[in-house]
Amino acid sequence: MNNFFHRDRIAGLVIYPVGDAIAQLIVGEFHLLRLIVLAVAGGAIYAWEIPKWFQYIEKRYTHFFTRTLAAIVYFNPLWIARHLFFITIATAPEVLGTLNTTTDAAVHCIITGTKSFLGAIVLSFIGNFIIQNRLPLRFRFIGSSVFSGLMAVYYALSQRYF
Repeated sequence: MNNFFHRDRIAGLVIYPVGDAIAQLIVGEFHLLRLIVLAVAGGAIYAWEIPKWFQYIEKRYTHFFTRTLAAIVYFNPLWIARHLFFITIATAPEVLGTLNTTTDAAVHCIITGTKSFLGAIVLSFIGNFIIQNRLPLRFRFIGSSVFSGLMAVYYALSQRYF
């Protein structure tokens, strides 16, 4: 992914924040900084790491079940917690003010990430099964981004209600 305008980078830059913006509107709020932070995370971090993991899955596993489980293992409660932490620092940057507030926010994100993960495990299995076993490798990140954009609604609601 040497080209700045690589399809994965553009997909991450657009799809993650759009899915989250829809989630924000559903819960009756909108934060421009949150949109920007998720665009950066999607276009820089997610667009780099997720295709690498999908390439690893492609090379390492052949059975549909293990491929699906490998994807679910990657998108674990800590991955969700990190995503929620990005949202938290974008909407409440004061949590970075002291070690105690940062730690409290991180712990809350981990707890919420774990509840979100467990609450969506069946849906995650189905989505990751389709992504890992039905899409060609070159389109898996885009498929995963769309699925994550849909899950962003769930994550936003879980952050509010869990």
